[in-house]
Amino acid sequence: MNEPAHGDVVPPCSGRTYRALEALGEKPRAWGGRLAALPQQRGDRFVAHTGFAPRTLATPYRWFRTSPRRIQARREVNEPPDRELTRDGRRLV
Repeated sequence: MNEPAHGDVVPPCSGRTYRALEALGEKPRAWGGRLAALPQQRGDRFVAHTGFAPRTLATPYRWFRTSPRRIQARREVNEPPDRELTRDGRRLV
């Protein structure tokens, strides 16, 4: 595969995940509000893909586009030797 690994994270503004992403220097996009607005089409794709529509909720949510550097599979006791799924931001499997 070897393509960039990206993901969408949409935590509520009052949550631990939001604070952790902010502490790492990630820049959120808004679903509406004072931050740079998320493009309507991208938000619509997210809702269609996940079934989660934060725009309709009273709690403010922020949208982050993440680029994981390393992802590993985990199986508790016997870790597989080839458990790296993403390395240096590139998918391996």
